[in-house]
Amino acid sequence: MNRPVTLSLVLTFLCALLFALPAGSEGGPQDGNAPDPPIIIAPIKEAAIRRLMKVSGGENVTAAIPQILQSIQAAMDKRYPPSDEHARKMTAALLRKLAARLASKDFLDQMVPVYDKFFTHEDIAAMIEFYETPAGRKMAQSMPSITQEASRVSIRWTTRAFRQALEEMVTDYPELQSTLVSIQKQQ
Repeated sequence: MNRPVTLSLVLTFLCALLFALPAGSEGGPQDGNAPDPPIIIAPIKEAAIRRLMKVSGGENVTAAIPQILQSIQAAMDKRYPPSDEHARKMTAALLRKLAARLASKDFLDQMVPVYDKFFTHEDIAAMIEFYETPAGRKMAQSMPSITQEASRVSIRWTTRAFRQALEEMVTDYPELQSTLVSIQKQQ
């Protein structure tokens, strides 16, 4: 496997996760195949949560899917030469399957219990009230651009920190030199 590309993918993925998780978030990774236990949420609160997701722009999470797929396509293009027809077919199949899975409303359904866990019905009502103000609408409208830019900043910052850590370690761990050189070439 091409280590520089793999490293870039891992760094990008980790940065996205770090950016997506709020500081001090509880819990750890869970088995992605294990079904979540059923959570009973009062219908009025669930409706309020879904309203909040709508007015805050949270329903538009699928708008980022083309960018995600583009990033994966670019990484795969770097990984495999243009002449590798098998890799092209594999990448196309992967992107089709991933797009279909990411386009489902399942994500929003899974977010309802998260909002329920951290916010009271009163909190949600107050947030809806805010997002219905001009400032709230501006925030909702601006968040995709802010998130995209913050993601780029986060990736640059994390990559720089990773490179600096490698530079400090390369004397004690000479096998890291090739990874360091690869990172320096990418920048």
